[in-house]
Amino acid sequence: MMRQRYILFLFGTITLIGAMVYMEGYVNIQEITHRGFEKSSIQMAEEVNEKRKSSIQKFCKLNKFPPINVTIASWSRRYAIVRPRLYFSDAMKFILCETPKCGTTQWRNLMLIMDGHLEGYEAGPEDNIVLSKSHNFMWTKFDLENQTHVNNISERLRQYFKIMTTRDPLERLVSAYRDKLETDRDPYYYNVSKRIHKSANPESPPGLASFNEFIDYILSTENRRWLDPHWKPYSELCDPCNIDYDHIARMETLYDDAEVITRNIAIARDRIYNATGHEGLQERRNELFHEYFLKLPIAKRDAIFRYYKDQYDMFDYDYPDFISDSNFHSNE
Repeated sequence: MMRQRYILFLFGTITLIGAMVYMEGYVNIQEITHRGFEKSSIQMAEEVNEKRKSSIQKFCKLNKFPPINVTIASWSRRYAIVRPRLYFSDAMKFILCETPKCGTTQWRNLMLIMDGHLEGYEAGPEDNIVLSKSHNFMWTKFDLENQTHVNNISERLRQYFKIMTTRDPLERLVSAYRDKLETDRDPYYYNVSKRIHKSANPESPPGLASFNEFIDYILSTENRRWLDPHWKPYSELCDPCNIDYDHIARMETLYDDAEVITRNIAIARDRIYNATGHEGLQERRNELFHEYFLKLPIAKRDAIFRYYKDQYDMFDYDYPDFISDSNFHSNE
Protein backbone atom coordinates (compact mmCIF):
# COMPACT_ATOMS: atom_id res chain seq x y z
CA MET A 1 0.00 0.00 0.00
CA MET A 2 2.77 2.34 0.99
CA ARG A 3 4.60 1.45 -2.20
CA GLN A 4 1.54 2.31 -4.32
CA ARG A 5 1.17 5.69 -2.55
CA TYR A 6 4.86 6.40 -3.11
CA ILE A 7 4.54 5.55 -6.80
CA LEU A 8 1.46 7.78 -7.11
CA PHE A 9 3.23 10.61 -5.28
CA LEU A 10 6.31 10.20 -7.48
CA PHE A 11 4.17 10.14 -10.62
CA GLY A 12 2.29 13.25 -9.52
CA THR A 13 5.50 15.09 -8.74
CA ILE A 14 7.02 14.21 -12.10
CA THR A 15 3.82 15.29 -13.85
CA LEU A 16 3.82 18.62 -11.98
CA ILE A 17 7.48 19.26 -12.77
CA GLY A 18 6.85 18.37 -16.41
CA ALA A 19 3.93 20.78 -16.54
CA MET A 20 6.04 23.54 -15.00
CA VAL A 21 8.86 22.96 -17.48
CA TYR A 22 6.36 22.97 -20.32
CA MET A 23 4.77 26.17 -19.13
CA GLU A 24 8.14 27.82 -18.63
CA GLY A 25 9.14 26.74 -22.11
CA TYR A 26 5.83 28.04 -23.46
CA VAL A 27 6.30 31.41 -21.77
CA ASN A 28 9.85 31.66 -23.07
CA ILE A 29 8.73 30.76 -26.57
CA GLN A 30 5.98 33.37 -26.34
CA GLU A 31 8.46 35.96 -25.11
CA ILE A 32 10.92 35.11 -27.85
CA THR A 33 8.17 35.21 -30.47
CA HIS A 34 6.94 38.58 -29.16
CA ARG A 35 10.42 40.02 -29.07
CA GLY A 36 11.11 38.72 -32.55
CA PHE A 37 7.95 40.40 -33.88
CA GLU A 38 8.77 43.61 -32.06
CA LYS A 39 12.26 43.63 -33.49
CA SER A 40 10.89 42.95 -36.96
CA SER A 41 8.44 45.87 -36.72
CA ILE A 42 11.26 48.16 -35.59
CA GLN A 43 13.42 47.04 -38.48
CA MET A 44 10.59 47.72 -40.92
CA ALA A 45 10.05 51.20 -39.48
CA GLU A 46 13.79 51.91 -39.78
CA GLU A 47 13.77 50.76 -43.41
CA VAL A 48 10.81 53.04 -44.15
CA ASN A 49 12.69 55.92 -42.54
CA GLU A 50 15.73 55.29 -44.73
CA LYS A 51 13.45 55.38 -47.78
CA ARG A 52 12.04 58.74 -46.67
CA LYS A 53 15.52 60.16 -46.09
CA SER A 54 16.63 58.89 -49.50
CA SER A 55 13.64 60.61 -51.12
CA ILE A 56 14.69 63.94 -49.59
CA GLN A 57 18.30 63.53 -50.67
CA LYS A 58 17.29 62.67 -54.25
CA PHE A 59 14.91 65.61 -54.42
CA CYS A 60 17.54 68.05 -53.13
CA LYS A 61 20.09 66.77 -55.62
CA LEU A 62 17.67 66.76 -58.56
CA ASN A 63 16.48 70.29 -57.84
CA LYS A 64 20.00 71.63 -57.24
CA PHE A 65 19.47 72.41 -53.59
CA PRO A 66 22.66 72.72 -51.53
CA PRO A 67 24.12 69.35 -50.54
CA ILE A 68 23.08 67.95 -47.17
CA ASN A 69 25.79 69.51 -45.03
CA VAL A 70 24.83 71.32 -41.85
CA THR A 71 25.92 74.95 -41.99
CA ILE A 72 25.11 77.81 -39.65
CA ALA A 73 26.41 80.71 -41.72
CA SER A 74 23.47 80.72 -44.15
CA TRP A 75 20.98 80.87 -41.27
CA SER A 76 22.67 83.89 -39.67
CA ARG A 77 21.73 85.90 -42.77
CA ARG A 78 18.04 85.08 -42.37
CA TYR A 79 15.43 86.58 -40.13
CA ALA A 80 14.69 84.28 -37.19
CA ILE A 81 11.16 83.72 -38.54
CA VAL A 82 12.53 81.97 -41.64
CA ARG A 83 15.24 79.92 -39.94
CA PRO A 84 14.59 76.21 -39.27
CA ARG A 85 12.20 75.91 -36.32
CA LEU A 86 14.58 73.92 -34.11
CA TYR A 87 13.91 72.98 -30.50
CA PHE A 88 16.47 71.06 -28.47
CA SER A 89 16.81 69.15 -25.20
CA ASP A 90 20.21 68.70 -23.60
CA ALA A 91 18.79 66.11 -21.18
CA MET A 92 17.52 63.97 -24.08
CA LYS A 93 20.29 64.91 -26.55
CA PHE A 94 17.48 65.53 -28.99
CA ILE A 95 16.51 68.11 -31.62
CA LEU A 96 13.02 68.58 -33.03
CA CYS A 97 12.07 70.68 -36.03
CA GLU A 98 8.61 71.99 -35.26
CA THR A 99 6.07 71.45 -38.03
CA PRO A 100 2.71 72.67 -36.69
CA LYS A 101 -0.30 70.34 -37.14
CA CYS A 102 2.00 67.29 -37.35
CA GLY A 103 2.07 66.10 -33.74
CA THR A 104 5.05 68.15 -32.52
CA THR A 105 3.37 69.59 -29.40
CA GLN A 106 3.83 66.30 -27.52
CA TRP A 107 7.55 66.25 -28.30
CA ARG A 108 7.98 69.83 -27.06
CA ASN A 109 6.08 68.93 -23.91
CA LEU A 110 8.37 65.95 -23.29
CA MET A 111 11.45 68.14 -23.72
CA LEU A 112 10.13 70.59 -21.14
CA ILE A 113 9.54 67.77 -18.66
CA MET A 114 12.89 66.05 -19.24
CA ASP A 115 14.78 69.35 -18.97
CA GLY A 116 13.06 70.10 -15.66
CA HIS A 117 10.83 72.98 -16.79
CA LEU A 118 7.57 71.11 -16.14
CA GLU A 119 6.69 69.02 -13.09
CA GLY A 120 5.62 65.94 -15.02
CA TYR A 121 2.37 67.30 -16.41
CA GLU A 122 1.25 68.52 -19.80
CA ALA A 123 1.23 72.24 -20.40
CA GLY A 124 -1.74 73.76 -22.16
CA PRO A 125 -1.15 74.82 -25.78
CA GLU A 126 -0.36 78.44 -24.91
CA ASP A 127 1.90 77.55 -21.96
CA ASN A 128 3.64 74.94 -24.10
CA ILE A 129 4.49 77.52 -26.75
CA VAL A 130 5.68 80.15 -24.26
CA LEU A 131 7.77 77.72 -22.20
CA SER A 132 9.27 75.99 -25.24
CA LYS A 133 10.23 79.27 -26.86
CA SER A 134 11.85 80.37 -23.61
CA HIS A 135 13.73 77.18 -22.73
CA ASN A 136 14.14 75.00 -25.82
CA PHE A 137 13.98 77.15 -28.97
CA MET A 138 17.39 77.23 -30.65
CA TRP A 139 17.21 80.90 -31.72
CA THR A 140 16.11 82.08 -28.27
CA LYS A 141 18.93 80.31 -26.46
CA PHE A 142 21.75 81.09 -28.90
CA ASP A 143 22.98 84.20 -30.67
CA LEU A 144 24.33 83.62 -34.17
CA GLU A 145 26.55 86.68 -33.85
CA ASN A 146 28.41 84.94 -31.03
CA GLN A 147 30.96 82.40 -32.30
CA THR A 148 30.82 80.37 -29.08
CA HIS A 149 27.06 80.06 -29.52
CA VAL A 150 27.51 79.07 -33.17
CA ASN A 151 29.90 76.34 -32.05
CA ASN A 152 27.36 75.17 -29.47
CA ILE A 153 24.67 74.90 -32.17
CA SER A 154 27.02 73.02 -34.52
CA GLU A 155 27.99 70.57 -31.79
CA ARG A 156 24.35 69.79 -30.99
CA LEU A 157 23.45 69.36 -34.65
CA ARG A 158 26.29 66.86 -35.03
CA GLN A 159 25.70 64.87 -31.87
CA TYR A 160 21.99 65.00 -31.02
CA PHE A 161 19.25 62.79 -32.49
CA LYS A 162 17.34 65.01 -34.94
CA ILE A 163 13.77 64.52 -36.12
CA MET A 164 11.09 66.29 -38.14
CA THR A 165 7.48 65.23 -38.63
CA THR A 166 5.15 65.50 -41.62
CA ARG A 167 1.68 64.55 -42.79
CA ASP A 168 -0.04 64.66 -46.18
CA PRO A 169 0.56 68.33 -47.14
CA LEU A 170 -2.99 69.14 -48.23
CA GLU A 171 -4.57 67.20 -45.37
CA ARG A 172 -2.49 69.43 -43.09
CA LEU A 173 -4.15 72.48 -44.68
CA VAL A 174 -7.58 71.17 -43.73
CA SER A 175 -6.41 70.57 -40.17
CA ALA A 176 -4.88 74.05 -39.92
CA TYR A 177 -7.99 75.71 -41.35
CA ARG A 178 -10.36 73.85 -39.02
CA ASP A 179 -8.22 74.51 -35.94
CA LYS A 180 -7.14 78.10 -36.58
CA LEU A 181 -9.47 79.87 -39.01
CA GLU A 182 -12.87 78.19 -38.93
CA THR A 183 -13.55 79.10 -35.29
CA ASP A 184 -12.97 82.03 -32.95
CA ARG A 185 -11.16 80.01 -30.26
CA ASP A 186 -7.79 81.69 -30.81
CA PRO A 187 -7.96 85.53 -30.76
CA TYR A 188 -4.92 85.93 -33.03
CA TYR A 189 -6.15 83.55 -35.73
CA TYR A 190 -9.71 84.84 -35.34
CA ASN A 191 -8.41 88.20 -36.59
CA VAL A 192 -6.35 86.51 -39.32
CA SER A 193 -9.47 84.70 -40.52
CA LYS A 194 -11.48 87.93 -40.58
CA ARG A 195 -8.72 89.70 -42.55
CA ILE A 196 -8.60 86.91 -45.14
CA HIS A 197 -12.39 87.07 -45.51
CA LYS A 198 -12.38 90.89 -45.80
CA SER A 199 -9.60 90.79 -48.40
CA ALA A 200 -11.57 88.31 -50.50
CA ASN A 201 -14.86 90.19 -50.07
CA PRO A 202 -14.24 93.90 -49.42
CA GLU A 203 -17.93 94.80 -49.63
CA SER A 204 -19.26 91.89 -47.56
CA PRO A 205 -20.16 92.00 -43.84
CA PRO A 206 -17.43 90.93 -41.37
CA GLY A 207 -17.02 87.19 -41.00
CA LEU A 208 -14.62 84.28 -40.91
CA ALA A 209 -12.77 83.03 -43.97
CA SER A 210 -14.25 80.15 -45.90
CA PHE A 211 -11.98 77.27 -46.91
CA ASN A 212 -12.20 78.52 -50.51
CA GLU A 213 -11.00 81.98 -49.41
CA PHE A 214 -8.22 80.41 -47.35
CA ILE A 215 -6.92 78.54 -50.41
CA ASP A 216 -7.05 81.73 -52.50
CA TYR A 217 -5.08 83.53 -49.79
CA ILE A 218 -2.31 80.89 -49.89
CA LEU A 219 -2.20 80.89 -53.69
CA SER A 220 -1.76 84.67 -53.68
CA THR A 221 1.40 84.36 -51.54
CA GLU A 222 4.32 84.07 -53.94
CA ASN A 223 7.12 83.78 -51.38
CA ARG A 224 6.19 80.73 -49.34
CA ARG A 225 8.76 81.36 -46.61
CA TRP A 226 6.57 84.20 -45.29
CA LEU A 227 3.51 81.99 -44.82
CA ASP A 228 2.21 81.25 -41.35
CA PRO A 229 4.02 78.18 -39.87
CA HIS A 230 0.75 76.22 -39.77
CA TRP A 231 0.57 76.16 -43.57
CA LYS A 232 4.17 76.90 -44.52
CA PRO A 233 5.78 74.03 -46.52
CA TYR A 234 7.97 71.60 -44.58
CA SER A 235 11.02 72.45 -46.68
CA GLU A 236 10.74 76.08 -45.54
CA LEU A 237 10.18 75.11 -41.90
CA CYS A 238 12.99 72.58 -41.47
CA ASP A 239 15.60 73.07 -44.24
CA PRO A 240 15.95 69.30 -44.82
CA CYS A 241 18.41 69.81 -47.68
CA ASN A 242 20.87 71.29 -45.20
CA ILE A 243 20.03 69.33 -42.06
CA ASP A 244 20.51 65.57 -42.12
CA TYR A 245 17.62 64.50 -39.90
CA ASP A 246 18.00 61.09 -38.27
CA HIS A 247 14.31 60.33 -38.48
CA ILE A 248 11.51 61.64 -40.69
CA ALA A 249 8.32 60.83 -38.80
CA ARG A 250 4.80 60.94 -40.20
CA MET A 251 1.47 61.69 -38.58
CA GLU A 252 0.13 58.68 -40.51
CA THR A 253 2.64 56.28 -38.86
CA LEU A 254 2.89 58.04 -35.52
CA TYR A 255 3.30 55.06 -33.21
CA ASP A 256 5.80 53.10 -35.32
CA ASP A 257 7.93 56.22 -35.68
CA ALA A 258 7.68 57.00 -31.96
CA GLU A 259 8.89 53.47 -31.17
CA VAL A 260 12.05 53.99 -33.21
CA ILE A 261 12.70 57.52 -31.96
CA THR A 262 12.17 56.78 -28.27
CA ARG A 263 14.52 53.79 -28.46
CA ASN A 264 17.20 56.06 -29.88
CA ILE A 265 16.81 58.59 -27.07
CA ALA A 266 16.20 55.99 -24.32
CA ILE A 267 12.66 57.14 -23.47
CA ALA A 268 9.61 54.89 -23.01
CA ARG A 269 7.20 55.32 -25.92
CA ASP A 270 4.21 55.87 -23.65
CA ARG A 271 5.92 59.03 -22.39
CA ILE A 272 5.13 60.61 -25.77
CA TYR A 273 2.18 58.77 -27.36
CA ASN A 274 -0.35 56.33 -25.96
CA ALA A 275 -1.09 53.76 -28.66
CA THR A 276 -4.64 53.15 -27.43
CA GLY A 277 -7.73 55.26 -27.83
CA HIS A 278 -6.85 56.60 -31.27
CA GLU A 279 -8.57 53.99 -33.42
CA GLY A 280 -10.19 55.45 -36.52
CA LEU A 281 -8.50 58.85 -36.25
CA GLN A 282 -6.64 58.60 -39.55
CA GLU A 283 -9.79 57.40 -41.31
CA ARG A 284 -11.66 60.43 -39.96
CA ARG A 285 -8.83 62.73 -41.09
CA ASN A 286 -9.08 61.28 -44.60
CA GLU A 287 -12.83 61.83 -44.64
CA LEU A 288 -12.44 65.49 -43.63
CA PHE A 289 -9.64 65.91 -46.15
CA HIS A 290 -11.88 64.82 -49.02
CA GLU A 291 -14.94 66.59 -47.65
CA TYR A 292 -13.23 70.00 -47.72
CA PHE A 293 -11.30 69.61 -50.97
CA LEU A 294 -14.14 68.15 -53.01
CA LYS A 295 -16.10 71.36 -52.38
CA LEU A 296 -13.43 73.36 -54.23
CA PRO A 297 -13.57 73.94 -57.98
CA ILE A 298 -11.43 71.41 -59.84
CA ALA A 299 -9.08 74.10 -61.16
CA LYS A 300 -8.45 75.37 -57.63
CA ARG A 301 -7.74 71.87 -56.34
CA ASP A 302 -5.13 71.45 -59.05
CA ALA A 303 -3.68 74.88 -58.36
CA ILE A 304 -3.19 74.31 -54.62
CA PHE A 305 -1.76 70.86 -55.29
CA ARG A 306 0.71 72.44 -57.73
CA TYR A 307 1.65 74.93 -54.99
CA TYR A 308 2.58 72.06 -52.61
CA LYS A 309 3.54 69.40 -55.17
CA ASP A 310 7.25 69.63 -54.35
CA GLN A 311 6.39 68.66 -50.75
CA TYR A 312 4.67 65.50 -52.00
CA ASP A 313 7.71 64.66 -54.10
CA MET A 314 10.31 65.55 -51.49
CA PHE A 315 8.66 63.56 -48.70
CA ASP A 316 7.47 60.68 -50.88
CA TYR A 317 3.70 61.08 -50.43
CA ASP A 318 1.18 59.67 -52.89
CA TYR A 319 -0.65 62.33 -54.86
CA PRO A 320 -4.28 62.92 -53.80
CA ASP A 321 -6.82 60.91 -55.78
CA PHE A 322 -8.98 63.97 -56.49
CA ILE A 323 -6.35 65.78 -58.58
CA SER A 324 -7.64 65.94 -62.14
CA ASP A 325 -4.52 66.79 -64.13
CA SER A 326 -3.25 63.52 -65.67
CA ASN A 327 0.24 65.02 -66.03
CA PHE A 328 0.57 64.95 -62.25
CA HIS A 329 -0.37 61.30 -61.94
CA SER A 330 1.88 60.25 -64.82
CA ASN A 331 4.85 61.34 -62.73
CA GLU A 332 4.02 59.22 -59.70
